[in-house]
Amino acid sequence: MLSLNVIKYYSKINKELEKIDELMNFVVNNSLLYERNIVLEKIMGSTISGNTTTFNYSVKRTNTESEKMVDSLKKGFESFRKGFDMLSFFGTINEIKNNFQNYNNEFGYTDENIVSLLNDLYILSQKYQIAIQNGQYKDIVDFLSDINPISKNYFSVRRGIDCFINAIGNESYNPNYDYTKSLEFRILDSDFNVGEFGEILVLLDNSYNSIKTLLKKDEIIDLEIIKIESGSFLSLLFGNDSIIELLVLIIKTMAKEMYQKCFLTGKIQKQSEIIQTISKSADIIEKFDKIGINTGKSKSDLKDCLNITTNNIYKILSRSGKIIINDELISVNDNKLVEYKTKLIETKEESK
Repeated sequence: MLSLNVIKYYSKINKELEKIDELMNFVVNNSLLYERNIVLEKIMGSTISGNTTTFNYSVKRTNTESEKMVDSLKKGFESFRKGFDMLSFFGTINEIKNNFQNYNNEFGYTDENIVSLLNDLYILSQKYQIAIQNGQYKDIVDFLSDINPISKNYFSVRRGIDCFINAIGNESYNPNYDYTKSLEFRILDSDFNVGEFGEILVLLDNSYNSIKTLLKKDEIIDLEIIKIESGSFLSLLFGNDSIIELLVLIIKTMAKEMYQKCFLTGKIQKQSEIIQTISKSADIIEKFDKIGINTGKSKSDLKDCLNITTNNIYKILSRSGKIIINDELISVNDNKLVEYKTKLIETKEESK
């Protein structure tokens, strides 16, 4: 489905951009930018208009004050270099560009705004190299002058992806539709950024597809997004009734097993032990048989399916000790396993 593919695409890109968050924050918050403004206004005969700066590099430094300002800028840049890992920045930008191209090929889609941003970041890294190699104040100022507009665009893109993904989920939601066979999944007591949020959706989608492949039926619909909310993570997903029921059962069984053993041992149960528990679960085996998968004849395929599914669900459940799945809360709380049905109470405001 388009919505899920779009979320996969942007969440992966956002995850790539996270790699330079620390570097971009360091650049933006550095006091050197203030000294750059002084040099621009008092020495270099520049004209500042919005994000555009025109330099007159043929400026003669005719007084001691100007000399001191330039020297201060150079010293500040040396201090800047010590805190800013140029090799990491340059290498990471190249890595992001390569991965971005792979995502474009994988999903058959390209966001031109991100193309432009990555090109700007690449140019910024090149200007930084020139400033280091030459050590000329005009090259230093040239590098610093690109920081504000590029960094603003960078963080704007990050926020835009977040808002866009949430908008997709809200637009997909139809409160009048019958979602009784849907998968509603919420992870509590944890906050997730867009990259992590997308990763969880991909894990759920892969789990769904592993069961779908085992059924070997072409007419089965893909998993679709009905509603999503980032932050604490909420997803309402729609798909084949039988697969959804089986997936819900696996998640519940794993959650109860993991959280219970976590309480008893003080640590998360090993994934291999979880797989054994799931493969021996009479309810799960019965559900596989019920949807048309012969567990007696398809042992090898079934094992592969369970390995993929449990591996994905294990990664999700390991992130938190409290989940709600289809109105059922399962958690480790107050030294005991809590399991009860929650009621959705409609408020007067929602009724209106």
